[in-house]
Amino acid sequence: MTTDRAPAAGRSVIESVLFWLDGRPWITTLFACALVLALADAGILGNADAVIGAIVLVLIRPAWAPWLALVVATIQDAPGLAGIWWYVGVGVLGSYITLAGMAAKLRPRPASWGRVASVVILYAMAVSLIQGSLGGHPQSIHRNPLLVGGLILFMVWSGLYTGQILARNAASVRTTVFVIFLLVFHGMIVALIQAFYSPTFLASAHGAIDIESAVQLVVPTVFGIPRLTGTFLTPNGFALAMLLLLLLVPAVRGETSVRPAYTGVWLVSGGLLSMISFSKALAIFYLISSWLMLFRLFGKNRRAILLFMFASALVTGAVLWWMDLQLLSDAFRLTGELGGTSYRSRAWSLTLSDFRWEDWLFGTGLAYWPVFFQHSMGESLADPHSWVLSVPGTFGLPGLLFYLFVAYGLVSIVRSDRSERGLVASIFLVLFFIKDLFSMPSLLGNTPLTFLVWVGISALRAPRSTIN
Repeated sequence: MTTDRAPAAGRSVIESVLFWLDGRPWITTLFACALVLALADAGILGNADAVIGAIVLVLIRPAWAPWLALVVATIQDAPGLAGIWWYVGVGVLGSYITLAGMAAKLRPRPASWGRVASVVILYAMAVSLIQGSLGGHPQSIHRNPLLVGGLILFMVWSGLYTGQILARNAASVRTTVFVIFLLVFHGMIVALIQAFYSPTFLASAHGAIDIESAVQLVVPTVFGIPRLTGTFLTPNGFALAMLLLLLLVPAVRGETSVRPAYTGVWLVSGGLLSMISFSKALAIFYLISSWLMLFRLFGKNRRAILLFMFASALVTGAVLWWMDLQLLSDAFRLTGELGGTSYRSRAWSLTLSDFRWEDWLFGTGLAYWPVFFQHSMGESLADPHSWVLSVPGTFGLPGLLFYLFVAYGLVSIVRSDRSERGLVASIFLVLFFIKDLFSMPSLLGNTPLTFLVWVGISALRAPRSTIN
């Protein structure tokens, strides 16, 4: 019997280290991801440093591509990764992953969701062209509908292929979990340093200008800190990216029961993200998803559930008693929303009053919203910030039918799967149908955040036979 492995006594130190690393691929993958993070934070040469570094690393070891795509997708603004390079990085890595998956005849699940989404997106692209060329609703010259539709299609399919690879087997799952905790730890450290040092810490030059020009991002709130952006340009985007990463952990693992340690990480991280982002939608999403997670964790232990409910009521009462309720309301911008003076409430009111029945039935295209709001409000909003208005207003009835199709699929998973995946499916329902009532739809967006959403959906539906 022969072997190509050198005897332990005959190896050099370097050979021994390489042999040891070869049996632990998650360590080298983690190192590659940490290197790209360092390039993004340093930005020695410019805004493309991290993207170039990630591409070089993929050329060295193609297997790193899915995890490096996660790294790039969760850094919108940093000295070494900013601007258009956020899209370029995810685009190049995602394209490689998709082409490699197709070459390997990988069949991502749920492919049916991707196909239905593709039909809806192509329909909206056609509506955009018809509206713009036949004198209907004008499409924004700064938001090319073909480019927007192409980006949405790309985020859907590259996310589907990436999710299947991340949940492919036990080794992939282990690597994914380690990379996720590295990214969440990095993002939270950046945000905490922003709180104590400067809101522009580790922002790009252009990003720092945008942050300093936004009052909400520099003026302290009731907690003594402004809204923090972390590795993004918006607090909402940063908090959502971190929570999507954390959701990937149970999605790829798919264990029979929720781990108490993971629940604790979710409660602490989600609570911190809600407080530093001061996002109403994210706070609602965090609270509901936390309750779902705790009920799944406690199971039928009614005593534990009642004890937790009592403790929650005490903590909530203490916070409300200690803080000025008006200042807390101002920090989360509740007063303006309830009074109808915020851009979101004005956008909702104008959309409901000005859109006609045929607009809701057929859609107005992928690039009409900026034109509509510029004319109606004097602000070029890309979306009315509510899926109830955005989906039918953009995609028409086909968009609403797609959302019903997704809802049916997620509910089916919740009812049939009692593992962690059933829990994640229920949290996705909260994300798509409750949280997105107050924000831009994350299921059919054109940014890398939608890529992360579809990575999670794909990992959720990865064939169980592939999980060792």
